This record gives sequence, C-alpha cells and structure tokens, in this order.
Amino acid sequence: EGYLSALVPEEYGGSGLPLSAAAAILEEVHRSGGNAAACHAQMYTMGTLLRHGSDAQKHAWLPSIAEGALRLQAFGVTEPTSGTDTTALRT
Repeated sequence: EGYLSALVPEEYGGSGLPLSAAAAILEEVHRSGGNAAACHAQMYTMGTLLRHGSDAQKHAWLPSIAEGALRLQAFGVTEPTSGTDTTALRT
C-alpha cells in the first residue's frame, strides 16, 4: 500500500521492504522539504510489534496499519538530567 507500510511484512499486507528502503523513503521525504519525523515514528514502531508481539497481536494490528486504517506511534525517553523533558536534553 503506502510508504508507511514499507517495513510491514507482505503476509500482513505491507511491502516487506528492507530497512535500507525505509531509510531511502525517509531521505526522499526530507529532501522534498517534508518533515519525516511522523513517518519515522510510524514506520519504525513496527519492529517492536514484529519482534515481541504474539501471532494474534500481529494479525490484529498489522493489516490495519498496512492499509492505512490505523496509525501506531510511540516515543519514550528518559535521561538523568532531564527525565522525559526532551527540550531539556543536553549532550
């Protein structure tokens, strides 16, 4: 279907593309002036579901994600000096 389903395996309705293809998609979004942050979050959260989800969870969620009916995004961070306040991160 769409480029957001690039990393979803074909058996669940996605493209089943390798990570290098997903990286190229994100590069093109940025090159054309878009912000690929939301695309990145959508594409790469699939890894957790694919690695750690049960077969039932994969069949319940991945087809809807692949067809664009469902969006799944997550962001988590904690740092010693800023906790979860990403605006206070210092490197």
